[in-house]
Amino acid sequence: MQRNESGFSLIELLISITLGILLMTGVVQMFLGSKQTFSSQQAVSRVQETGRLAIEFISRDIRMSAYYGCFSPKDGSEKTVDIIPGNLSVGGLNANFGIGVMGYKDASTLPNGASTDLGPGITPISGTNILVLRGADAVTLVGSAVNTKNEVYGYTQSAVVNNCIAGICKNSVAVVSDCSKARVFKVSEIPSVSANQVTLKHAEDWGGGANKDENFGKSSEISLMKTVVYFLAENPNEGPSLFQKINNDPAVELVEDVENISFLYGVSGTTYKKAEDMSAGDWAKVTAVKIEILVRSNADNVVDNKQPYTFATVPVLQANVPDRRIRKVFMATVGVRSR
Repeated sequence: MQRNESGFSLIELLISITLGILLMTGVVQMFLGSKQTFSSQQAVSRVQETGRLAIEFISRDIRMSAYYGCFSPKDGSEKTVDIIPGNLSVGGLNANFGIGVMGYKDASTLPNGASTDLGPGITPISGTNILVLRGADAVTLVGSAVNTKNEVYGYTQSAVVNNCIAGICKNSVAVVSDCSKARVFKVSEIPSVSANQVTLKHAEDWGGGANKDENFGKSSEISLMKTVVYFLAENPNEGPSLFQKINNDPAVELVEDVENISFLYGVSGTTYKKAEDMSAGDWAKVTAVKIEILVRSNADNVVDNKQPYTFATVPVLQANVPDRRIRKVFMATVGVRSR
């Protein structure tokens, strides 16, 4: 018995293929659109997180700058905090401990030799501001006896660990203060502890001829002095990052993709100045710092068109934007608590 066999005709097959192509095109377009949306949202989230962290890191140290323990200068100046170069033997950015807040227009305006303080092989990005903050660490020792011209004494229940106590080691710069005065000194020997008393030896006559009869007794506080520097430099992937350097420790990359940074310094009321417009006497009167940070997305091509933006009151037109990254400017005004 003969059977009639039937199948798709050529026209039906062509129609099926065409419909399949149209359907796959829609699916691919939907996938690409979803991928682009996901990439954009991920880039926005990362930019937001980077900006928030950068502002938080810098703000924390601005608040603690010009801090000398209980002592707080009454006239908006640290001139009563005796910092005499002498035997302190610190230079570059790790000096001038009487100035809690200091800024620089860029690396070309740093003091002689200070650029090397940032670390070997690290060069700040040209044209970006640099912020230097100095102040006492929050960790303190309580005075246990009246000091001599060569030694300061503190009470402790801790032992010397790795030749340091409360972060204070040989060659560290420390501050001893009470509520009427403060004095910065350089520790000349490894701290020693006996009967819950730590002895911090320092350079003779406080390191440069200051009044050796300044007495700090049991009401005093002793803390490590810190110099914290914030600047932008290229990371190993050749991208811009925010770096932090504390004292003589190696500089640390905090967050990446920070493309520019700007600081303005409040010296009175609502008057804010750039670093290059500050006089020598202004720095001791800084009561607040305005931070402005430009953060970009790590990935390129996450937006359809180049995005114009304004940074430090200067508009950057679309034609001058080099890529299709997301960029966002973060701003904050932070007060110096000791002022």
